[in-house]
Amino acid sequence: MELAVADTVEAAKQFSRMPQLALALGYHSALFVPLMREGKAIGCLAILRAVRERFGIPVTTDVHEPQQAEAVAEAVVLLQVPAFLCRQTDLLLACARTGKPVNVKKGQFLAPWDMKNAVEKIRASGNPKV
Repeated sequence: MELAVADTVEAAKQFSRMPQLALALGYHSALFVPLMREGKAIGCLAILRAVRERFGIPVTTDVHEPQQAEAVAEAVVLLQVPAFLCRQTDLLLACARTGKPVNVKKGQFLAPWDMKNAVEKIRASGNPKV
């Protein structure tokens, strides 16, 4: 069963009904993925901001492309790099340049000690929040 919400500012305004609806349908968590157009985040960030402001809680989401980093950083307290992108230098550096903390998920194809390379790239950019 899927629960779809229009990915617009209007959906963020109507967010107050979403928790009750999601719980009634058996959902206990939500995943928000930025909707992009021509390199600009145009959706879901409004919903993330609404959640942060309404409930006063920190929010985070994954960043999949370097050009998403700045826009996503405006809405979240922490940027996450998905495991399958954990070795993408351009993505790591774009996230690091935002100055926000960066959580890099470890890919199954890497040994734990190999993650030091991703951490070093972020720190070398001047962002120690990794």
